[in-house]
Amino acid sequence: MVALAVGCLALGCLPAGSPPLGQHVVFDRTLTAVFFTASEADGVPSNLLVPSPARPVGPWGASGFDLYRFPYASLSTTINGLAGVPPTVEGLILEDGAAPTTYIPRTDSRGRLIYLKPSGPESDVLEYVTRFDFAAGQEESLAPPGAGKAPFLLSSSRSRVYAGGFIFDSDGTTQVGPLSTAEPAFVDDDLYYGAVLYGDVGVAGSTINRNRPKAPSEVLLTSTAMVEFTPIQSDIAAQLLVSWATDAGAIPYMLLDTKQAASVLLPAQRGQAQFESSSSDGHWLLFREPTSDGDNRLFFFNWTTGDSDALVSNGVPISAENDWRPGQEELWLSFSPRGYSVWNPDAGPPRGDLDSIPIQLTFAPDGRKSMFTRDGSHWLSVKYPTAGKVVEPAIFLGSADDPSLPRIPLNPQGQEFRALWETSDGRLLVGASSFDENRQDIYLVDPQAGSARGIASGGHVVALGRTRALALLNWQVSSSTGDLTLVDLETGAKTVLAQDVYQVAVDPGAFADVPADADRLASGTPVAFLSRNRLASPYDGLWVARLP
Repeated sequence: MVALAVGCLALGCLPAGSPPLGQHVVFDRTLTAVFFTASEADGVPSNLLVPSPARPVGPWGASGFDLYRFPYASLSTTINGLAGVPPTVEGLILEDGAAPTTYIPRTDSRGRLIYLKPSGPESDVLEYVTRFDFAAGQEESLAPPGAGKAPFLLSSSRSRVYAGGFIFDSDGTTQVGPLSTAEPAFVDDDLYYGAVLYGDVGVAGSTINRNRPKAPSEVLLTSTAMVEFTPIQSDIAAQLLVSWATDAGAIPYMLLDTKQAASVLLPAQRGQAQFESSSSDGHWLLFREPTSDGDNRLFFFNWTTGDSDALVSNGVPISAENDWRPGQEELWLSFSPRGYSVWNPDAGPPRGDLDSIPIQLTFAPDGRKSMFTRDGSHWLSVKYPTAGKVVEPAIFLGSADDPSLPRIPLNPQGQEFRALWETSDGRLLVGASSFDENRQDIYLVDPQAGSARGIASGGHVVALGRTRALALLNWQVSSSTGDLTLVDLETGAKTVLAQDVYQVAVDPGAFADVPADADRLASGTPVAFLSRNRLASPYDGLWVARLP
């Protein structure tokens, strides 16, 4: 009997570990990723999606994949693999080197999926922006993708889609153009775009136009030059920073108020001044201008008051990594190789602590890059090792009101900084590790108390709620799997939901109904995950569970 049991285990016919919490949706060891998209309809569960492996799609051989949708709420039995399941959406094109495992679905306000798809062999257009309605099971080709940075744009409410010179609304389609080289952009739900003016002998100039919902397009500015624009969000009204090149090579700037439809010319700059950023209230604009001696000259302009200021580096290179402090009229500047300054309109730029400089870090899960916590009360800095020392850079958190106060180290000596999350009450969840980036020590940092304490180790955080985190702990490097675990932020108590998990997705809920400070890990929230044991197990595949 012992020999039989050992042989059976070796052949994979015995499960390893405890069964996961929840419902087994698909038995399959080859699945690579799982996603949720909100249905945006009351009483209709979110869409549970699984991508196929990447494959050539369409007549042009582009890399893409198929999507499979599983109505898990009404499923009575476990599906055995994808072979007998027809894909819901076929031939999605991967953008910019993405992979099925890193694909981020984008949906409109009705829960319809927006994506790129190859055209048919009879078309001279390589691909189309396409929309799929899960409720109706219908696919609709919208337009060829735009020529700009993004193939399509969604308005802030996601009720409007722009693609390739067309605006798609709930009540119809509007064509705009002929378009200029200006990048179109949504400000809230208003689309701003550039159009070409033609005269008797060819191109006569360009315009900047606005298209509001349920209204015809209107011309805001007309120029004999080809103008570009950048939206500037502010607490008064959105502004468009308009620029155009001259025969002398200079780039003048004009500010166009979208509320008053009035424009003002900014003070003249020397040479090729480039806009970089705006303050958190949108009042101060920052420009960088290289000087003839190789220095950098920063120019500041406040369009609400007309005030201006300039800062010249005097032989010390100013790093492009600078950041406006949230809620303040302060620009924090990093110098190379050491040091920083803080500019504000009321005082000169005081020199900071030379052994540490501000650093922009990426906050999970939205990818926000900043030198500051969300409220601007604390700043992030880095201290690089001295020459000849092989140690990881030290990351610190300190008071932004008084940078001279003691700072909290975020990565202990010998550990590399790996991950940064911010809770709704302003605390930080930090991941640091010595070797594998997925086997982190996880610390809860309280900026107000000046404390940091470990709450978990041997894994990494995949989602964060108000009072607890969802993490993959006991991470096994050989199998790239871990234990899906709820971790209480206050007590460190842990609840294991499943073992041998390698992919996780949390139901976002209906976007229109979820407030910004909602608890993403509230009790009852659906979580989908993929499990794969080292040996073939009946627990392998796709599961959906509701958080306890």
